[in-house]
Amino acid sequence: MVMATGTSIQTLIESIPGVYGGTPRLARSGLPILQLAADYESGMRLAEFHEAYPEIDDESLHAGIAYYLLNRAAIDEELRVRREEALADFAECEARRAAESA
Repeated sequence: MVMATGTSIQTLIESIPGVYGGTPRLARSGLPILQLAADYESGMRLAEFHEAYPEIDDESLHAGIAYYLLNRAAIDEELRVRREEALADFAECEARRAAESA
């Protein structure tokens, strides 16, 4: 049996302290896995990923999705927390704007 040589999935995902808070990202393009996960969960299809992120090759895209699926609980929790924080920030801005215009 002949084994094909190829790229190791570990080389396609990286985490660099100080870059996106050290969260995992696609090594070749820099796209955070959190963004990839949010897009995937919103129902984005493969062709739509390529349209939105033309700089991402198939190997990286598939590695990123695989990484997300393997770490889904933790990544989904991080997305949930970030959404809640964003909604709270938005509500605070709206309240401030309403108070200023009153």
